[in-house]
Amino acid sequence: TTSTKMQRDTATAATITAATAAASAISYLFLAATSTSKAEELKKQRYYRDHFDGLEGYNDGDNGDNGDNAHGYPTCTTTEEKEEGDFHSSNTNFSIKTAASIETKKSIKTTHSVETGYTEEADDTIYDMVDDREIFGSHSVYSDDVEDSDSDISYDADDQSRRSKSPLRSALQSPNDADFSIKGLVFDAETHADVDPDHPLNQCIYLDYNGTTPIDRRVFASMIPYFTLHFGNPSSSHAYGSAPKTAISKARRSIMELLQPNTFQDMDDDTSDESIIFTGCGTEADNMAIYLALNSTPTLKRRKKKHIVTTNVEHPAITECLKVLESRGEVSVTYVPVNEEGIVSARRVIQAITNETVLVTVMLANNESGALQPIKDIAPFCRKHGILFHTDAAQAVGKVSIALDAKGISPDVDMVTIVGHKFGAPKGIACLYVRPGCLREYGRKEPTSQGYGSAGTLLLGGGQEGGRRAGTENTPYIVGMGCAADILNASTSKKRHKRWRKNASKMRSIRSRLLSKLKEAFRDIDPDIVRENGPKDPALRLPNTLSIGFKNVQSGELLNQIKNTVACSAGSACHASGGKVSDVLLAMKVPMNYAKGTLRLSVGPSTTIDEVDRAADIIIGEIKRQLKIEQSEEKSAMEEGET
Repeated sequence: TTSTKMQRDTATAATITAATAAASAISYLFLAATSTSKAEELKKQRYYRDHFDGLEGYNDGDNGDNGDNAHGYPTCTTTEEKEEGDFHSSNTNFSIKTAASIETKKSIKTTHSVETGYTEEADDTIYDMVDDREIFGSHSVYSDDVEDSDSDISYDADDQSRRSKSPLRSALQSPNDADFSIKGLVFDAETHADVDPDHPLNQCIYLDYNGTTPIDRRVFASMIPYFTLHFGNPSSSHAYGSAPKTAISKARRSIMELLQPNTFQDMDDDTSDESIIFTGCGTEADNMAIYLALNSTPTLKRRKKKHIVTTNVEHPAITECLKVLESRGEVSVTYVPVNEEGIVSARRVIQAITNETVLVTVMLANNESGALQPIKDIAPFCRKHGILFHTDAAQAVGKVSIALDAKGISPDVDMVTIVGHKFGAPKGIACLYVRPGCLREYGRKEPTSQGYGSAGTLLLGGGQEGGRRAGTENTPYIVGMGCAADILNASTSKKRHKRWRKNASKMRSIRSRLLSKLKEAFRDIDPDIVRENGPKDPALRLPNTLSIGFKNVQSGELLNQIKNTVACSAGSACHASGGKVSDVLLAMKVPMNYAKGTLRLSVGPSTTIDEVDRAADIIIGEIKRQLKIEQSEEKSAMEEGET
C-alpha cells in the first residue's frame, strides 16, 4: 500500500510539473507573441508617426452626419473609432490604431482653405513683383480681375529660409508649408527605413516641373483610403462600390471647378459626369479627342478625306497620332508653323480651315518654350462654323487660367486635355473634358450606342465612364487628381486669390531671378552667350518655364555633368556628342549654335530662391568649363601682370 501511494504521489508530482512546464511554455509563447506583436505595432506606429504625422489635406468629417470632409470625399474613420484612441493623421482620411504611449485621439484639423505655414506680408522687393494688369497681352490667359495690390501674393525671405533645402521636399508636403519636414524621401520597401538624408536625390535641385511634379502630400493622403478601406469597384452595386463611385463623382466636380470656376456650383452631377472622361494618361486623352472628332463626323461627300488643322509644335501625343492616320490615308493634316517666339498666328490657323475640316487642335501652352497660344481667337471661329476645337492644356493647369469663359481661354472650346502629374497628382491619371452636346451638333453623331470603343475610339471593353472609356476606373488616382484640383481652386487665407494664381506669381518671380543670374554671369564676358527662347512678353508665356540657349555649348554634355546636382532637361533631344535638335526649337528657327546648347528650366511652387541661386551657379560653372572661359580670364590676367 505504501509503495502504491508513493507511486501515485510521484505520478501526481510529475503531472503537476508537466502541467506547470506546459503552462510556462504557453505563457512564454503568449508573451513572446505579444512582445513581437507589440514590437511590430510600435514599429508601425513610429513609421506612420514619422511620415504621416502632421499631414494636412482633407478634413476628417466633422461637417456632416455622412462623415464627408470639406471637399466632399468620404472618410474611413468613424466616431466610435476615434473614441477608441486612433492615431488619425491630420486630414488623411485613414486611421492607424495606436498604443497609449502614442498621443491618442490626435486629429489636426484644417479649414477648407489650404493655407499653411507661410508669410503673406508684402515684400515686393524680394521677387520684384509686378501687378498682373501690367502683363496682360492680346491673348493672355491671365484673368484680368486681379486687385490692385499684390500684398497677398508676395513671399518673404524668412519664408524661404525656413524651407528644407531638399529639392524634392515638396513630395508629400504642402508647397507653402514651411514647418513640415520628413527624414528622407526614399524608403526601404521591406523595413520602411529611411534612406540617409544625404542621398543624392536630396542634394539635387529639381528644376524639371514641366517634366513632372512631386505628389502633393495632401493628394497622397487623400488617396490612401481608396487603396485600403474603399477598395471596391465603383461599378459594383453593393456597399463596397458606393464610396468609390461617390468619390469619382466628387473628383469630376473638382476638375470642373478649374474649367468653370464661376458656374460649377450650379452644375448638377449629371453635367460633370458627362463632361469629364478619366483616362490613363494625357496621350490617351489627346488621342481620344482626335478619334471622337473623326468618328462623330459623318462620311464626307465624294469620299473626301476629313481634314485636321494643328501646329508644328504640338506634343507627340497629337503629332504621332496624326502621322499614323495620314499614313493610312484616313485624314489630311495641315501643320501651321509658329513664329520665332513659338506662337502660332490665329489668322493663319483660320486660313488653313477648309470645308472638310472636322477638328482644330492647338495646345494651350508649349512644354518647351512655355509659349501660350491664341486659343481665344481661334475657338470662337471654329464654334461659329461647326468645327470641333480641342486644346491640350497639360502644361497650363496650375500656372495660368484654364477657365472656359471670357476671362480664361474661351467658352467656345469643345475638348480639353488635363494631366494629373503636371499639377501635384500621380502619374497614370488624366482626363478629357468634352463639352456636353458638342458631338451631336452640326450633323455629328455621338458614338455611344455600343460605347465609344465600338466606334473605333481607342479601347474596346466594358461600359465604364458612361460607355465612353472602357476599363475599371482607377479610383485612388482619380481621387488624387480631384484633390490636386481642389488645392489649386482653394482661396488664399485673405480670400483674394485662388491658390494657383499665388503659385503662378511666385513662379514668375523665381523664373525671372534665374534668368537674370544666368545673363549677369556672362554680361561682362560676352552677353551674346545667353539667348532666351520663346516669348519675351510675360503675358504670352508660362510663368514657370525658361528655355535658354548657350552659344556653342553642348547641352547633352552639360546635363551629364550636372545631373546629380541640378535636375533639368535639354530643349534639344541631343546626345553629348551632338544630335537631333528638338522639333520645337527648329520650328522656332532658333540658331543652331544656341539650339544645341538649350536647357529647359522649369520651376514649381516649392522652388526656393536659394535653390535657383545655387542651380544658376552650378550651370554657370559648367558652361565656363566647356567654353574654357576661366582659363582665358586667368591667361589675360597673367598677360596684364607681365605688362
